[in-house]
Amino acid sequence: MNLPDFIANNLSLKIVSLVMGSLFWLYVMAGKDAETRVQVPVVMINLDSGLTIVDKPPVALDVELRGSRLSLMTLRKDSLRLILDMAGVREGSVSFTNLDKTLISDSRIRVTRIYPAHIELSLARLAR
Repeated sequence: MNLPDFIANNLSLKIVSLVMGSLFWLYVMAGKDAETRVQVPVVMINLDSGLTIVDKPPVALDVELRGSRLSLMTLRKDSLRLILDMAGVREGSVSFTNLDKTLISDSRIRVTRIYPAHIELSLARLAR
């Protein structure tokens, strides 16, 4: 089967076809939802110098994220941190819930699973 000369020998038509095919592939792949798993470090701030944490807090959380492939590819996973603000916390037990609400600010990405789902810490006064 022979192609007509204007198709077989037309380099610009081949380039345009390749670019259009690539753009269509990117459009389809970027629109599909994808899921990824990341380890997010836990950072505690504003802990009163007279308090200490009795039990060992988790170092990181296992988090599953869902969103478009494009939004997950552009997400800077190394910049994700869960910040626990300890300001105003007193001696005793403190619980942090709804961790997914403070983790991601991008509305295109959803947290589908987070482990542990809540963090409970026991605080005690330092002996002087």
